[in-house]
Amino acid sequence: MLHYDFQEKKLICTDTELLSFAYEVYRGQRYLIKVSNEKLFERLEHLLINLIELDFNGGKKLNIKNGKLSSAIIDVFEEFNLRQIDYTPSVESMLHRFKDHTEIRDYLKIASQLIDCNGKKCLFKFTEKKYLNSLIGGEIRLRLASKFNENNDNIAIGDDELNIDFQLLNSRIIAEDGSEIPIKDDLITQSASMDYYISCFSLNINPKLFIIFKADACLIIKNGDVFVQEVKDKYQNYYKNGPILFGRVEYIDPYRRIKSKNRMEFLKSINFEYQNEIRFVAYEYVEKKAEIRKINIDMRKIDYEIVEYSTNDLVLTSL
Repeated sequence: MLHYDFQEKKLICTDTELLSFAYEVYRGQRYLIKVSNEKLFERLEHLLINLIELDFNGGKKLNIKNGKLSSAIIDVFEEFNLRQIDYTPSVESMLHRFKDHTEIRDYLKIASQLIDCNGKKCLFKFTEKKYLNSLIGGEIRLRLASKFNENNDNIAIGDDELNIDFQLLNSRIIAEDGSEIPIKDDLITQSASMDYYISCFSLNINPKLFIIFKADACLIIKNGDVFVQEVKDKYQNYYKNGPILFGRVEYIDPYRRIKSKNRMEFLKSINFEYQNEIRFVAYEYVEKKAEIRKINIDMRKIDYEIVEYSTNDLVLTSL
């Protein structure tokens, strides 16, 4: 329906009839009507991050065709149209962060190395080079969820790990007598039952994630099953007062649905779907909790590679 021309710096419609139909469908439900302008721009920004595609040879494209993310951003565009707000300058500004993405010198070498991950349960840890020595030395850090995004301007970790705010149009509570009670402003907050510790990994590697995470390195763990068991075993040896879990994050749209079988600790907004996250979640049943918990695992058991990233170079180092 739409694609962004990075040379012309504008959105171009590729199917006027289909776009008009999509706008008409949205107007029939208009589920974003009560969402604030600020939250609407936030949704737009994250959807753009999800939809933009970068590759290791410097290519970048934004195509809005079909699928839930494309439908979601089309709905945002039409909501802005109905509010008579010009969103196009914001699109250019939000995509500006990817302007310096250029061809990576060693991308073919990296691509061939990553083929070795095919069929394996690989994990990817995006980080800064200054933390590499600690990582390859076996140090695993788990941060308290309530402190995870404190004083951090990184959009990739700017969410609230303890709560998800849903704004579902015409929400109602059904009382015991069967009567319906409307919810003020259609706002519902789902919260974790307690604070917990997190250590996050991704299930894929992409140049986009280096930019968004503000990372200049990525630790590739090729035997993920061994790594996960080693972390669990060592954590239980260090800390005996609470369990540790490992699982994939489920991404849900806070403006479309609320139902999920997953625990709150493994739920995030669709805004962050590009992260493709899998995480350790650890609990501690004490009143006072340290912000960081550290354990050390035996890295001799782990098969791994390191990708180091800079603006004009990306190299894979085998250790």
